[in-house]
Amino acid sequence: MTDRLWVYPLVILTALPALLLLREASRWLVVPILRHLVVFVAAVAALFTGAAAWAWGLFLVLIVLPRLANRQAVRCAKAGRLPAAQRWRRVARCGAAEPPDTAEVPGALRGEIRLWRLWSLTGTQQWPAAIAFYEGVESWGTLGAAMQARLAVARVAGYLDWSARLG
Repeated sequence: MTDRLWVYPLVILTALPALLLLREASRWLVVPILRHLVVFVAAVAALFTGAAAWAWGLFLVLIVLPRLANRQAVRCAKAGRLPAAQRWRRVARCGAAEPPDTAEVPGALRGEIRLWRLWSLTGTQQWPAAIAFYEGVESWGTLGAAMQARLAVARVAGYLDWSARLG
């Protein structure tokens, strides 16, 4: 068995998501598209040179690591550990700039940014600001982001109700 057989799945794993991201054609998706294209070029080069390990290494560093770091950042933010969440967020970004204005961002990403802000408000125990922010958002972008926002505000409301009963 040659190294080329290990490269064919990598070509598919990088080409298909790059094509799907290109269909969206948003300027906020330039960094993920470039990541996939770099790994795709390395995979195609590995077909001719036999350097499958380098192509898979690029895949792990450029595609898998940012996704895992982003998931860890979300877990830390939900747990209220904001400094750790910010560190993981920096690792996940890998040099990509944060969008300055959410009006230009696609809907799903806009919901994630708003959800991140809601978690930061609840994590720093700014309860009234968190509820006001939740009520002021017109769309969370995706159903998953909306459900997570509802759960975060339900925890805040439960905390406020419990503290009102105590004192």
